[in-house]
Amino acid sequence: MIDPDLPDRLFVALSGRTAPDPDHVFDPVSLIVAADHSGAGLGLEERAIIQACVRPLAVVEISAHLRLPLGAITVLLSGLLQQGHVSVRHPRTHTAARVGGTGFVSWQPPDLQLLERTLVALRNL
Repeated sequence: MIDPDLPDRLFVALSGRTAPDPDHVFDPVSLIVAADHSGAGLGLEERAIIQACVRPLAVVEISAHLRLPLGAITVLLSGLLQQGHVSVRHPRTHTAARVGGTGFVSWQPPDLQLLERTLVALRNL
């Protein structure tokens, strides 16, 4: 894999790209599934992604397994998606019934303060 202390190697692995294609949006919890398991014509890092994604794997998990920055993984995934080597399963948007009404509103993430208090409580266990 790429040695994180060698920025030149990372630049080569990403073919000089610094961002994913604007049409490709990757949420850290989006699941990636390899569509083509051969990995023919791909670089070392791209083949490693294909091998890791035989089963659905979240973008953030790929980053952890390959020990690469999340931004670098999204750039690599963008190229793999464009070439048809992987498919992406985005998280579903949840809906909740509107209080006192009949319509639905988009699900909103929990309050950041609540998440921080939860994290502190978990660390204190």
